[in-house]
Amino acid sequence: MKTSSFIAAAAVFSQTHHALASDVVPRSKTGIAGSIAKLIGMLIPDDGPAKSWDLEKYPNHCKIYMDTRDGSKCYAEVECKDGKRSYNKDRAGWNVCYVGGRQFFNDPRIGEFSITFTRKDSKEEGEGLVAPVLQLKNVGNWMEYPVTDFASEWWHKFDEAGAGPFHCYWGPYDGSDWFTDTIAENRHKKWNCGVPDLSGGPYDNIDEVEEGMD
Repeated sequence: MKTSSFIAAAAVFSQTHHALASDVVPRSKTGIAGSIAKLIGMLIPDDGPAKSWDLEKYPNHCKIYMDTRDGSKCYAEVECKDGKRSYNKDRAGWNVCYVGGRQFFNDPRIGEFSITFTRKDSKEEGEGLVAPVLQLKNVGNWMEYPVTDFASEWWHKFDEAGAGPFHCYWGPYDGSDWFTDTIAENRHKKWNCGVPDLSGGPYDNIDEVEEGMD
């Protein structure tokens, strides 16, 4: 914590304490200490909720990025601590870029995975291919990651105390920056999900992945 912030906290407490000096029942030392701790805690930001795509905090995770342009033109890449790998450069080679088409990939760092766009158009994500479902062989033997549900949870709860862990977000709208349009209004739709690499697992389910993030 910066010294100036601590001094400011102490000053605020001092003013509050003097203002209450005329109380009939004096505060206990424990109560005063608790007030100071609470005040300082309010001034020191914590790390926020657990985000599985935070590769600095979870170096045994990777981030799967997927997007579409103008309603189709599917694209995917995987980023881990050793860099990014694209799986259909120039948006070529995605053989099933349509509703219900399940495209399979194999990354040496996270293993086999697949992406399926399950809907065309939605109120929450706009026009085009939306509602992607991500599946990894290393997690629940192809258990589904409902990307839109996970991203919606992050979007609506990222600033709530005790929320998380979070697994996906709409990119680049991850709740940390101001923006001028949402995924529903943007022709370039982006999703990101954090997933474990092959250094752990296989995992029976996503809950087990979360246990490894504690």
